[in-house]
Amino acid sequence: MSESLAAEFISYYNNLTQVNGTCRIFERNDKYCCYGIDAKLIAKVLSSVKLKLLEADGESLHYVSMTKGHFIEVLRHLLFIIQYKVKIMRNFGTGKNSNWKPVGEASPGNLTSVEDLLFDHNSYAMPQRGLLAVKITNESNEMVVGVTFCDPILREFQMCQFVDNPQLSTLQ
Repeated sequence: MSESLAAEFISYYNNLTQVNGTCRIFERNDKYCCYGIDAKLIAKVLSSVKLKLLEADGESLHYVSMTKGHFIEVLRHLLFIIQYKVKIMRNFGTGKNSNWKPVGEASPGNLTSVEDLLFDHNSYAMPQRGLLAVKITNESNEMVVGVTFCDPILREFQMCQFVDNPQLSTLQ
């Protein structure tokens, strides 16, 4: 990025209103970038990205750039784990005439604009769906069923235990 474009972008970014709980991700050709406070957050989430400094005209702005795979990982972390909103920005301008506009907004309760990225069945970024374990034991002449589910996206375990009959109709 040339110094004049960098200065223009830094000025544009500094004039944006910061919204708590929202992360702006800028789509740039084949990569995704975050700036300022958002970049520092992403650098904590992804140990594989390096926090860099964009400098022009005596001003500076921290940023990180990500591949599509990292972007999907960041989306999952922001939306599912720390419950952030995400705004994806794209430049519709050319050269010096930048025109950044939102092309997607997502929140933990509204994944419509990013669901293709998050839940693509052919995606290399989602190798697992989850793991389920069932254990059946006899305790005091009762059949006790224990069920555990491991969610790799949310990184949590869900467990339950209940009494069932020999036909396992409650489990079904």
